Amino acid sequence: MISKKYRQIVYARDDERCVSCGTNQNLTIHHRVNRGAGGSKLFNGLAYLLLVCTYCNSLFESSADEQERAKELGYKLSRNQSPQPDPTQIPVWYSYKSQFFYLDNEGNKR
Repeated sequence: MISKKYRQIVYARDDERCVSCGTNQNLTIHHRVNRGAGGSKLFNGLAYLLLVCTYCNSLFESSADEQERAKELGYKLSRNQSPQPDPTQIPVWYSYKSQFFYLDNEGNKR
């Protein structure tokens, strides 16, 4: 479960828009690393969280091609990679800004 404070930070950091398509409709918090059944608190840091619309969120899981595209754009990180990738070192493509940004665990993008 994501705290209200973290939700507010992610919405503000991502300009209340889907980072993938730019819409401001039907938004949800996306975990860059699949948490698996029951979830994992290990992947709830702010650098692991993105604001996306429900359409893009489902698209990231729809096919192997879309999952690969989501990884290339920083929307998804591999859960089973060893060592686990540091989300602060893998940039995220913000489509509405046409730019990659690095996220930190304080709620900033640079």
